[in-house]
Amino acid sequence: GQRYAIVGWKQWSELLLIDEFSRSDYIGDEDLPWKGTQAKRWLGTLWMPHSGLPVASGIRSCFWYHRTAIGHAIGSDVQSDITWHGDHAAHFVNNSMSQGATLIDGDGVTCIKAQE
Repeated sequence: GQRYAIVGWKQWSELLLIDEFSRSDYIGDEDLPWKGTQAKRWLGTLWMPHSGLPVASGIRSCFWYHRTAIGHAIGSDVQSDITWHGDHAAHFVNNSMSQGATLIDGDGVTCIKAQE
């Protein structure tokens, strides 16, 4: 458990061609953490598509990792500032938060190179 794979949308489409990945007869939908989203649990891994993965020379870098290999910290909770701007007859709403992520264990992350 606690394994995640982030793939590009083309790779996601190719995964959907695999019966064992796409049919609920094999994987069901009761284990998904977010109902109605694009994520599937298969082979002990939660697979998710992402459009922001790096691509170079037609090769997409996808990532498969264990949760303990990545660190995430919250520097401050969400802070909201709401002000009235009478000249525009509107409220201005600004929300901000401070977060960071880092690689803890490089052995826990595998880069999968895929044709785009």
